[in-house]
Amino acid sequence: MKPRTQLKNGDILAGRYKVTRLLSSGLFGNVYEAIDVDTERTYMIKVFWKEATRNFPEYIDHLRAVSKKLARPFFPHLLLPLHLGETEEYFYIVQEFIDAKTLDFVIRDDAPLHPSVALAIVAQIAEALFSVHSNSVIHADVKPANILLSNSPDSLAGSSEPNAYLIDFGMAMASSMSLEGRTRTLASPFMRQPLCMIQT
Repeated sequence: MKPRTQLKNGDILAGRYKVTRLLSSGLFGNVYEAIDVDTERTYMIKVFWKEATRNFPEYIDHLRAVSKKLARPFFPHLLLPLHLGETEEYFYIVQEFIDAKTLDFVIRDDAPLHPSVALAIVAQIAEALFSVHSNSVIHADVKPANILLSNSPDSLAGSSEPNAYLIDFGMAMASSMSLEGRTRTLASPFMRQPLCMIQT
C-alpha cells in the first residue's frame, strides 16, 4: 500500500490553498486551516486520501448534490462546503473557517453548561435542522461532534448568546436517496435518527 502523504505547513493544495496548521486527524484524512493565496482568506479544508475513500467513491458526488440542495438561501447555522475538488492524491472540501470547537469537547471541558447556553444551542440547531428538512434533506448524523460552537468565554458563561453550527453533511440523505443504503454504509450507529432505522 502506498504511504499516505501528510500535508505540512506551507504546502500548497490544488495550487491555491496554503496550509497553515493541522486542526484534526481522522481515519480517512485530516482537517487543516489554510489560506487562499489568491484572496488571502482563511478556510477550513477537509482532505481525504483517495486510497482511504475508494470503498465509497460516490462520496464527493453525494456531498455535492446535498450541498446544492442547501446552497440557497443562506442558512446562518449551517456550515456547508464552499468548494469540492480533487488532486492526484486527495479529495478535498473547502469550508468557511470559524474559530470554534465541537460541542463534544465543550461538554467535556466546560460542563455543566449555563442553562441559557444549552437552550440557545438547542434552538439554533433546531433552526438548522428545520432548514435542512425544508429542503428535503436528512442530516442523518446529528451528534455533539458535528456541532461547532464558536469560541467565546462570555457566551459559555451565559452573558452572551453562543453561535452554533451544524456541520458534516457526508452522511446526509436527500429525498431521492436510499435510506437503507446510506445508513448501512455511513451513519454513526449510536446517533441514528428513528427515520434512519427504518428497514425496507
